[in-house]
Amino acid sequence: MTQKDIIGTQVAQMHNGKVRIGTIKDLLKNENGCEYLNVQFDSDNTVLFPFPDIIAPKYNMRFRFVDENVKNYVEQLFVEKHKAAKQAGQKNAAESVYVQTSKPRTNLTVKENQSFYYDTHAELLNTLLHLNLGAWFRSARILDSHNAIWMISLDNSPRNGWKNRRQGDFIYEHYIYTPIPIDPLNGRNRLCFSIHYDHKRYYVFEGVYKCIRTENNTRIWQKISDSYTF
Repeated sequence: MTQKDIIGTQVAQMHNGKVRIGTIKDLLKNENGCEYLNVQFDSDNTVLFPFPDIIAPKYNMRFRFVDENVKNYVEQLFVEKHKAAKQAGQKNAAESVYVQTSKPRTNLTVKENQSFYYDTHAELLNTLLHLNLGAWFRSARILDSHNAIWMISLDNSPRNGWKNRRQGDFIYEHYIYTPIPIDPLNGRNRLCFSIHYDHKRYYVFEGVYKCIRTENNTRIWQKISDSYTF
């Protein structure tokens, strides 16, 4: 069995106290490499579920694969994925300590509107931080107790539940569901690099931003500097 074999199979979901049956229409992947099942429950409604995390405890009480073979297959994928994620997390934690305590200052100064032509987050981070990452699928990387690098699109298109846009000296980070998740970076200032495409991917430094408030499921970030020296 492969992941493609899951397309066309059925799932059962507890919704408003009743069980509804849906069909898996597609397996989607966002720009960060995260995979989602696109499930159609009726002619007008499709829902995205993280794959294979849909068998994790937070989904387990309301989401079931009808086919037992598919269920067993996804459970095995979940075990393998989170075993790898745990190992990667341990490695990333060690790298983060190195960046925060051991990396000498490079005196590399980035300025607003400066472009960096790289194909991946890892390539950008390797240049900025003198690392040797093979891959980095997250949209952020912690620098120290006050700052983090933030790599996002600002075209106001929904991605993984988020719509981001810049207006003047402000970035609006809107979560399309409810409630908005807690900031995983604990309010650190964001060194924002926006993602663009022109025949190939490139990043543009937008400045350093500080979160000033949260309202209507939106975190509002204000620019506090148009440059940063690593």
